[in-house]
Amino acid sequence: MNRCTPLKAREYKLLLKPDCFAGEMSLEKANQFWNVQIESIVRDHLDKKKDGKSRHGRGFDPAKRRTIMFRDTGSHLLNRADYILRERVDIDEDGNEAAKPELTLKLRTTDLFVAADTALPGSQPGFDTEFEEDIAPLQVSVTQPSGDRSIAVAEPRSMRSRFSVSTTQPVPDGPAINCLGDVLELHPTLLGNLVLTSVDEIRSDAALRPGPTISELVFKDAEVDLGDGVTAKFALTLWYFEAETAAPRVAEISFKCKLKDGYLPRGTASRAQKLFVGMQGLRGWVNFEEESKTALALPARS
Repeated sequence: MNRCTPLKAREYKLLLKPDCFAGEMSLEKANQFWNVQIESIVRDHLDKKKDGKSRHGRGFDPAKRRTIMFRDTGSHLLNRADYILRERVDIDEDGNEAAKPELTLKLRTTDLFVAADTALPGSQPGFDTEFEEDIAPLQVSVTQPSGDRSIAVAEPRSMRSRFSVSTTQPVPDGPAINCLGDVLELHPTLLGNLVLTSVDEIRSDAALRPGPTISELVFKDAEVDLGDGVTAKFALTLWYFEAETAAPRVAEISFKCKLKDGYLPRGTASRAQKLFVGMQGLRGWVNFEEESKTALALPARS
């Protein structure tokens, strides 16, 4: 990563209560949520466009399906070093793999300069590296005297940023990716990056454990006009773990704003913030009991 590389996008992510999406999920149900819940937030928190029209735009496209799995060592070496490793493959209407599986390694940190100056190339032809900002509600995990953990959410509602460098590349043909050494071969700078974290002994023969097999259903491309030529592109993502079908295990609403030369105009950034803070007030919909969907998908730690 060149230290002068600008941020490509900001993505605002909010967990929702999975039970709100119980039963068979459809485009109609997704767009009902969009046209009732999100439209009300846009109406109450954002100004109108210059022509007097609402900034609430088109709804979701039909869902896309993917299968996802996260992997880590038994000690969660990658996660403790702020990395996540995800394998994902698109699924067609017949339930078959529609493309070759791809592997994504992501570093996510609260420190802008650590992310900006972390090189994370892949070894496979056509690898793609992105530098983005991930935004979530301002909340912290609290350990009670009893040992129980709970989530404390900021009042008034706010947001916090993390910065991510992620590299996606095709899963290579040949033996499966079973150990840390396989990941190190696919990412030439990873070993040096891990050494800097001083997590613990880095053993290339450490086995990678799989997390649950996740069936992902994602509705994309609903829009809100944030002004200055910037459009917030929304996604409603549902994760079903293993054989679960009655209700998703994870539900998330997110929107992404592409940046130009790492810049977002003040007015646009202000609307995005107002929109995201307003979404946190969706009573009966927001899940403040968990911090992130990825944390729920990691393999069991030993």
